[in-house]
Amino acid sequence: MGLMKYIPALSVHRHKEDNELETVNGVRNSGVYKDYVVRAWLPRKIQQRYKHFVGGFGKKLLRKNHLTEIPSKDISSGKRLLYSKTSFNSSVAFRKKRSYKKRSLLKREETQNFPKSRLPQALIIGVKKCGTRALLEFLRLHPNVRAPGPEVHFFDKFYHLGLEWYRQQMPRTLIDQLTIEKTPSYFIGKQVPARVHNMSRDMKLLLVVRDPVTRAISDYTQTVTKWPQTPSFKNMAFLNASTGLIDTSWPAIGIGVYVRYLLLWNRFFPRRQIHVVSGENLIKNPGKEMMMVQDFLGLPRIVSDHHFYFNQTKGFPCVKKSENKGVPHCLGKTKGRTHPDIASETIDRLRDFYRPFNQKFFQIVGREFTWP
Repeated sequence: MGLMKYIPALSVHRHKEDNELETVNGVRNSGVYKDYVVRAWLPRKIQQRYKHFVGGFGKKLLRKNHLTEIPSKDISSGKRLLYSKTSFNSSVAFRKKRSYKKRSLLKREETQNFPKSRLPQALIIGVKKCGTRALLEFLRLHPNVRAPGPEVHFFDKFYHLGLEWYRQQMPRTLIDQLTIEKTPSYFIGKQVPARVHNMSRDMKLLLVVRDPVTRAISDYTQTVTKWPQTPSFKNMAFLNASTGLIDTSWPAIGIGVYVRYLLLWNRFFPRRQIHVVSGENLIKNPGKEMMMVQDFLGLPRIVSDHHFYFNQTKGFPCVKKSENKGVPHCLGKTKGRTHPDIASETIDRLRDFYRPFNQKFFQIVGREFTWP
C-alpha cells in the first residue's frame, strides 16, 4: 500500500515527460527553428537521453549569426532572454580582461612598494662653497628624503658608465620617498644641463648661492689648505694689480658669475624647475629657508626651526639630531674654516666687478639677495 500511493504521482510525472519529448521532437522535425534548448526542470534521465540533441545539459546553443534562447533563472515565469554569440563572448572576454588588469595592477603596486635604488628626482647642482653640504644635511632630516653619501659626479665625470651605474649609486627608497643627489660642479659643466635633461626633463634643480666675493674667498681658503704654497688672493684675483683687471679665468672668480651658467641651464629647464637657495639664510634663518625648499620639492613641512641650534665656534647652525643619530650633529671640520684677511680695496674692486652680473641674476631668478 505504501508504494501504491506514489504510483499515480509517478504516472503523472512520466506523462509530463512524454509530453515534453513529443513537443521537442515536434519542434525538431518541423524545421522551423534551428536552435533548441531543454528546459532546466526536465528530469536528469531525459537530459542524458537527449545530450546528442542539445549538446549537453547546461551548454548554450550559440550559432554564428543566430540568436539562441537561453532560459533565465526564473523558468517558472516563462520569460526568456535572447543573447547573441558575439555579445556573450565579448562580455566574458571583457570580464576576464578586467580581472587580469586588476591583478596586474595589484602586483605592480606591490612591486613598486619594495625598497630599491631609483634615479634621483631632484639634484643639488651647486654652487661650490655656497652651502650645498649644509642644504643636503638639512634635507636628510626629512623622513621622505634619501641621498647618497659622497658626491657622485655622474653627469660631469662618469657619464660614460651609463644610467644603470648611476642608479646603483643611489640609496634604496620606497615609492613615496624622494631621492636627491648633490654634486656642486654640475652647475658649471657645459654638457651637464643637456645630459640631465636627457635623463629627466621633469628634474627639480636646487641652486645654492651666496655673495660671490665671500664665495671666492672661501674657495681660495680651501685651496690654501690643500696647497699652502698657493700665491696670495690678490695675486690670483688680478691679472694686473696696478690696473685692477680681474682674472676671470681663475675658477674662484669665474664661478661667481652665476648668470653666465644659469643661462645655459635655462636652455633646458624653465625657471619653475630651478629653486635658488640663499646660502646666507641657511646660516641666519635655516628654518624659513628650508620651508621654501620643502614646498618646491612637494614635501610636507617637517624640517623647521626646532631642528637647529647655532654653533658659536663653527659660526653656522647645527642640527639637533642627524638622520641616523639622536644626538646633535654639525658639519665636518672642513666646514666653517677661518678666512684669511683680504685688503678692503681688493674686496671693493671685486664687488664692483660682480655687481652688474648680480643684478642680471636677480632679474632672472625673481629674487633679490642682500649682497653689497
